Formats: sequence, C-alpha cells, structure tokens
Amino acid sequence: MELWAAVVAVIGTTLGALIGIVSGRWTADTEWKRSEAKRLTELRKVAYAAYGEAVKQDVRVSRKMAAGLGAASSDNPLTRDEGRSRLADINERRSAALEGVLLVGSRATVDHARIWQHAVWHLRKRVLAAPDITSDEYSRLYRMAGKARENFYRASRADLDVGGESANAMPHHDLEAAWRALA
Repeated sequence: MELWAAVVAVIGTTLGALIGIVSGRWTADTEWKRSEAKRLTELRKVAYAAYGEAVKQDVRVSRKMAAGLGAASSDNPLTRDEGRSRLADINERRSAALEGVLLVGSRATVDHARIWQHAVWHLRKRVLAAPDITSDEYSRLYRMAGKARENFYRASRADLDVGGESANAMPHHDLEAAWRALA
C-alpha cells in the first residue's frame, strides 16, 4: 500500500507540475498576443491618421487651386504654379504615409485608401490640366473624393474596432444653418 501511495503522490506531483507549466505558457502566450494586438492597433491608428492628413492636404491645395480658377471657394486661392509646387511636396508625404497603411492596414482599409487616393488624383489632375474647369465639375469630383474619404474612415474605424459617426456626418452646407441655430 505504501508503494501505491508513493506512486500516486509522484504522479500527482508530476501532473500538477505539468499543468502549471502548460497553464503558465498559455498565460504568457495570451498576454503576448494581447500585447501585440494592442501594439498593432496603435500602429494602425498612427498610419491611418498620417495617411488621412496627407490626402486631406492634397485636397486642400487642389481646392485652393480650383478657387484660383473660379471653380471653388477658398480664403487663400492659389495659382496652378503655386499649387503645383505644394502638391509635389504633398505627394511625397502621401506616398510615404501610404506605405504605413500598406504595412499594417487591413485589406479593406488598404483598398479604400487607394480608392480615396485615386479619387483625389482625378480631382487634382483636372484642376492642374484645365483652366476651364467649372464649379459643377469641380463639385462633382470633390463629392466623389468625399465619398471615398468616408469609405476609408469607415473601413479604418471597423479595422480599429472604434465606434463613431461618419466623418461627413453633416454636410458643409448644413454647418452654417447649425451654427445659426445656436443663437
């Protein structure tokens, strides 16, 4: 009987040690995965924000150039020559920012980033190429770029598991009415 008791004690101790090792390893792996997921989320936030700002700068300069042509409004219109030099710098930043999105972004977010960039490219191309751009044509291209922007931010928020309303929740033309309602 004493032999059985000793064997059971050794088996119990061995099993206890194995369970401790396995559960310790599982806990460490789980903590590491959680830490890596958090780190990736932070990298994505930074990449998506940097990309969004770079593309938005492109839109701002294109709008100022369109204002210089009489097709849009801006407090600081630019000539095409002034805008062209600014766009060259912005293009470098946007291209670098896209690399961050490509590196850490989800497939949907990368796809929508590219679509937004393509929509803005069409806007910029038209403003640079044609001194006869109309306000209707500019507005149509601007709205298309805005929809692409919204889709990028929707995909980004889903990827980051962040709630929030639409980036374009209130159209610009409604802002004035909303502001007046504050009085």
